[in-house]
This record gives sequence, C-alpha cells and structure tokens, in this order.
Amino acid sequence: MKRRIFFISLSLISIVFIAMLVSYILPFKPEGEMLRLDGEWEVDTEDIHLENVSVDEVSDILANLHERDVITLSYELPENEIAIIPTIMFESKYSAVEVSCKDMPIYTKWVDRFNEHKYIGVSCHFVPIPMDNSNNIISIKLYVSEDGAYNYFNTPVFGSYHDVQHQFIRENLLVMAVACFLIVFGISFIFITVLFYKAVPNILGQLLSSIMFLDLGVWIGCFYRLASLFFDTTYITTVELVALYVMVPLSILIFGSIGGHYKISSYRICTSICGVITLLLIVFHLTNLVHLNRTLNVFYIVVIATFIMIVKIAIGDHKKATILKTEMLQDMEFFVFGISTLLNTLFYNLEEQRIISGNVITRNVFPVGVMMYIYLYLLNYFLYITEMYAQNEENKSLTRLAYADGLTNIPNRSMWTKRMNELKELDSDYCIISMDLNGLKDVNDRLGHAFGDAYIVAFAKILKETFKEDAFIARIGGDEFVVVLENTKVKDTESYIYQVSEKLNALNAGDDTYRRSVAAGYAYKSELTKDNNSDPQNVYLLADKRMYDVKRHMHYSKRIGERLVEST
Repeated sequence: MKRRIFFISLSLISIVFIAMLVSYILPFKPEGEMLRLDGEWEVDTEDIHLENVSVDEVSDILANLHERDVITLSYELPENEIAIIPTIMFESKYSAVEVSCKDMPIYTKWVDRFNEHKYIGVSCHFVPIPMDNSNNIISIKLYVSEDGAYNYFNTPVFGSYHDVQHQFIRENLLVMAVACFLIVFGISFIFITVLFYKAVPNILGQLLSSIMFLDLGVWIGCFYRLASLFFDTTYITTVELVALYVMVPLSILIFGSIGGHYKISSYRICTSICGVITLLLIVFHLTNLVHLNRTLNVFYIVVIATFIMIVKIAIGDHKKATILKTEMLQDMEFFVFGISTLLNTLFYNLEEQRIISGNVITRNVFPVGVMMYIYLYLLNYFLYITEMYAQNEENKSLTRLAYADGLTNIPNRSMWTKRMNELKELDSDYCIISMDLNGLKDVNDRLGHAFGDAYIVAFAKILKETFKEDAFIARIGGDEFVVVLENTKVKDTESYIYQVSEKLNALNAGDDTYRRSVAAGYAYKSELTKDNNSDPQNVYLLADKRMYDVKRHMHYSKRIGERLVEST
C-alpha cells in the first residue's frame, strides 16, 4: 500500500515539476508592447455622457444598467507600430457586442439574438483593430440583455494578437491543463469502468465519478472562458451553467453509492429536494422561462445544503468502527471537493461584488482542489478497486470449486440440486437424460483407480463435445451423469445418445485395455401428468428408471459390467 501511495504521489509531483520547468524554460516574451486600458474611457448611454472615466467607474455605470439598455465605451488607442495584428481583448456579460473603429463597424456578435430577445451569455472577445497613423478611436457598444448583467468590467487589454492571446493562455495555463486532463481522464475512465462493470461489484460510483470528471472539465473550460479560443461562444455559457448545475445531482448520486448511504433517510430527503430543484432550474433555462444565471443564489443554497448533508453523514461514517478504508477515502474525496467548491463560490461572489480583485490564488483554488480530488480518487482506485477485482475473482474461483466436480471440472451434485430448483420455475418443456458408465467398478478393481479416473474424464469430455453449449451436464456420483436439455425433440435426444456411444466405441478401437460403454435413459416433463411434472425430481426418476432398464438389458444380453441391477 505504501509503495503504491509513493508512486502515485511521485507521479503528481513530477507533473507539477515538469509544468514549472516548462514555464521557466519557455517564458512568455511579448513581441510588442501590451497595454491595459484602465483609464480615459468615454461613456455614452441614453442618459449620460462622461469622459476620462476609469474602469472602476465604468463598472459602476454598467452595474446600474437594466435589460435592453445600450452603452457605448470609447477609447483612443495609442500607436502600436510593433504589433503585427493590433488586437483588443475584452469580456462581455449577457450582452450583444458591436465594435467599431473610427465609426466603421469591425466586429459584431449576437445583435440579432438581442433583437430577437434570445439568451446571450458571457464571452471573451479577441478583436483585431485596423490601425493607421491617424486618430484611432475604438468604440465598444454593449446591448445589455439581462438585469444586473455587470457587477464589474474587466480591464480590456490591447496589443499584438498573438501577445494578447498568449498572455490569456499563460494566465490560465494551470486551469487549461486541468480542464484538458479532466476531459481526457473522464472519457478514458468511462470506458475503463464500462469494461470492468461486470467484473467488479459496486462499481456504479466509479462510473458516476468518471462522468463527474468529464463534467468538471467541461465546466472549467467554459467558466474560465478557455472555450472561447476553440469554439463558437454562442452557447458556451449555457453549457457552462448546465455543467455546473449537473454537479449537484451527480455528487449526490456518487456519495449515495458509497457504503450504502442511499439507505439513510436524510440522504434520500436531501437527494429528492436538491436533485429536483437543480433539474427544474435547468429545464426552466432550456425552455427560456428563467435563465440559470438568475437562479445562482438558489443554486448556492442547494450546494451548501448538499455539503452540510455530506459532512453530516461522513462524520457519522467515521464514528463507525466497521467503515471500510475505501469508504473513508471516498468521504475525504468529497470533503476536499466540497471545500474547493465553496471557496471558489465565495471568491467568485467577492469578485462580483468588487470586494476583492481576481488573482492567482482565487483563479486557481478550484483547479487545485479538483486535482486533489483526482489524487484521492486515483489513490482509492489503485489501492482498493484493484483489490476488489482480485477478491471478486477469488470468490468466483471458490464458487466454481463449490459447484464443480474436482475430477472432470463439470458441475457436481450440489450444482445439480441447484439446477433442479431452477427447473421448478420453468414453464416450458425439458428433457433429463440419466447416464451410468458400465464396468467402472471392474476397471478400478482390475487396473486401479488411475484408469478408472481416466475413464470418467474421457467420458465427461465426450459429453461436453457432444451436447450443445446451453445443455446442463453434471456428474452426480462416481459413475452417474445427468444432462438437461431444453426445447429438444426426441429424435435429437436419441441422436445425442447415439453420438456418445459411437465416440466411446471409437475410444475402444484405439485402446482395448478395457471396454467403455454407457447406459442412458431419458424422460420429458411433458410425459408426466400436471400433478407430477411440476417437480423435476419426478422427471429425473423416470429417466433414471429407463436408464436402469437399458443397463439391465445390456448386462444380461451382452454381459457388460459387473453391477447387478435390481428390478424396480
């Protein structure tokens, strides 16, 4: 165990070290000058016109806007002769965007959706600016589609296109790495879990965790605006919010699969309430009744209630002396994930209220928490899931030993008894064949038990080669065998018995050390009356009687075997 923990920890440390090394070897070197446009803005709305406005003042103005308001932010850009493609990067929130330079439109996004009253989300824009030596005034017109769309306005950045984009990536390098890792990790473990689904018991939680990792990767990529670099941003906010809200029911389901938590009444109540609320909010958003960003306060309450429920149950788990180590580790996973989620929510709201400003810590607290969650998940997976798989294989082996004949490896009398009970529930017709080897006692007495065992093993092999795969074959005594056939006609049954006899004759032709033969009798359930055919034991007794009749005939007509058969 310690060795596995060491190697997993070493792997994670190596990843962090490599990331730091790459960051040191490949530092970000902008091609030209980059400027943060944090002052001297000109603001125009329907009611006001202001000049020399700072970004903080712009944020105050935007915070007071309402649905359908329009605001124009203008800025005189400095000359940037070094920039290959002069570009401005800015973030819009629930607004259509129209950018113009010297009164000439150069970029438009979602104005048609604004006019049609459709949902508009949050996006990061990279807008190339055509520049010359004359007056370069850039105007950003925002068509606000939601009340309270802006609590603050992120400072736009101006510079060369590649510089602006690379700086954005650089600031979110860890976040991007975590998002990509989660998506790949989640998809990979979904396939791995499906492959092991039948082999490992109680693996539903692992499958749900894999889906959770995929969901987390999608949410992080959208929330930190990284998806803006690769995809059309029209529906990214919807994907982000749906992925966020889906985390609650997923978390509850995963936690419920740990140690039978789903049996706890408080869990079931919280699951029902929180799950229904989050799913309803998603439905309301998709049907355009209430947008998810307007119900975040409700979602936060659900998150806190879920976290309290998980902590309460986890504390109860740790007080139990019977709790498994894997369950304790899974409880710890959820505690770490819950803390990082709450911290991220806290920092996000503090930034929204402009109480604190975004920094490296607030930006990376959630990705780091998720990586710790993954570390604990992997630790649990490698330490306990593999052991669970081995234990399951051992249980299968013990089950096989309990129900398999030690000499022939076909089902034994215990398995035959189990099969008889199953036949009681069968409504359709079936056939039981009773078989008894001739001369086995004589072989054991004259040649020894090694030859007798070889006789039995060879006969079992013939049975497996002759009958269909779905036929039930068992050895229920020293020289006694039974076969159960379903949906088989009489001529097919007689054909099987004939094939068995012929294969025994073929063995006799190749080895005449002793004579091999078998007596067989069969009976169908349909031969008995309704009062008697409900018990498969009666069908077997009829088949066994017929087998003894055949054996008696073979004994007196051909003098085969030493066993005297009494009349029945």
